[in-house]
Amino acid sequence: MRWSEYNYAFQSPKHGYLLYNSLTNAFFNVDDDILKMVNIGGEYKDELDEETVGLFLKNGVLTHSEHQDSLNMLLTDFHLRQFNSKQRALTIIPTLD
Repeated sequence: MRWSEYNYAFQSPKHGYLLYNSLTNAFFNVDDDILKMVNIGGEYKDELDEETVGLFLKNGVLTHSEHQDSLNMLLTDFHLRQFNSKQRALTIIPTLD
């Protein structure tokens, strides 16, 4: 598993360490120990507990492969276009019936 390239970790003076995934719009308040355990831009370290790994996988913070982010981006773009109410598409299917 890899750390998503869409993650942004930063420190807030008021709220501590924050983690945001721009692809899934997930936002976490995490402690500095979790950020130290994760190697940004590479493979994650196995020191995270199963609950945290499951939560991060569900919200796109961790991905199964380096191509997973690209696939998620394409899927998100597809869904945005599919449910866009500003555009209409008409398909004409000529048949003999």
